[in-house]
Amino acid sequence: MLSAMAQCKMPACPTEADRQNRNDLSKRLLEFASSSIKLTIKLKRTALGRYIANQLKRAASSSGANYEEACGAESKADFISRQAGCCSIFLTC
Repeated sequence: MLSAMAQCKMPACPTEADRQNRNDLSKRLLEFASSSIKLTIKLKRTALGRYIANQLKRAASSSGANYEEACGAESKADFISRQAGCCSIFLTC
């Protein structure tokens, strides 16, 4: 069974609203990564604090990169596959 995302009809050419939504999400993911990195600076410098800080920095910063890669997909199936990877990484934060 196809997911709800797979069943939607994507327009052949993205509209201006689609491009605006993409840019908005890209900006929000960048802000999220920036905020997460600022938070890691405030964590204690214990072994556990360093471990959590490193994991948070990797997960928060990779979400935006994975989203941008998904936007460059060549087909709807490719986009869905790449977007699922982005979402799973984002949920680990």
